Amino acid sequence: MALSEHKSPVVIGIAGGSGSGKTTLARAIAKRLGKQLLHLEFDSYYKDLAHQTSAERAKANFDHPDSLDAALLQKHLLLLKSGGSIDVPVYDFATHTRRKQPRRVAPAPLILVEGILLFSVPELATACDIKIFVDAEPDLRFSRRLRRDIVERSRSVDAIIGQWEETVKPMHDKYVQPSKRVADIIVPNGMNPVAVEMVVARLESLLHSRG
Repeated sequence: MALSEHKSPVVIGIAGGSGSGKTTLARAIAKRLGKQLLHLEFDSYYKDLAHQTSAERAKANFDHPDSLDAALLQKHLLLLKSGGSIDVPVYDFATHTRRKQPRRVAPAPLILVEGILLFSVPELATACDIKIFVDAEPDLRFSRRLRRDIVERSRSVDAIIGQWEETVKPMHDKYVQPSKRVADIIVPNGMNPVAVEMVVARLESLLHSRG
């Protein structure tokens, strides 16, 4: 069925390596489309490690698909598509635990979900009506991640470099980069204005065709 022929929300997926510019692109699209779009992050669905010690959490591989609750996100997308509201987990990256109070959100005509491993999970890739992969060179991705983790997640430089070498790069090569082949659109060199205009125009056209 063509996207314009049904009234359930259209799901747009954005994937790509850590630091590729996924979130920047997603936020730019969300800003342009306003209340017509609900923005979800796969990062919110990291599994709660409250049952583990701090040492055990520090050794966890957060770049493997098993570190995320893909089944819960899939369930939430189905609920949103059927018109229901969902309780999105609120994840604390400093402690690797979920906060007690989730975030209640209602569906919108457009649902944008972004995450590194989004297309690495077949069920989630299938749930996306439009799949966008944001590509960027490894050096650029690393520098962006370094700045983000220091400022936003209070992590040390040594810890960031160690994680990059031990899990981020190997998991990117094994899971993230191969998932690019399922994408409908590939955005090179991170977020750029042309990509934003192209995607927004496509989504506005979909909204118009659906009345």
